[in-house]
Amino acid sequence: MTDYRLYFLDEANHIRGVVEFDCDGDEAAAEQARRHADGRKMELWSRDRFVRTFARSSEDA
Repeated sequence: MTDYRLYFLDEANHIRGVVEFDCDGDEAAAEQARRHADGRKMELWSRDRFVRTFARSSEDA
């Protein structure tokens, strides 16, 4: 299992929330992150390694 953090960002890209969870890999973590989507931009990290960005719901992914 790997530690992941999902950061919720505001319009100025400041962190406004975080969810921590464990997953077996990046694809499983991305799926878990999608379950937390609430319209804000999100960044998924594995410790100090950037995994991916999820666009705001009004932007292209």
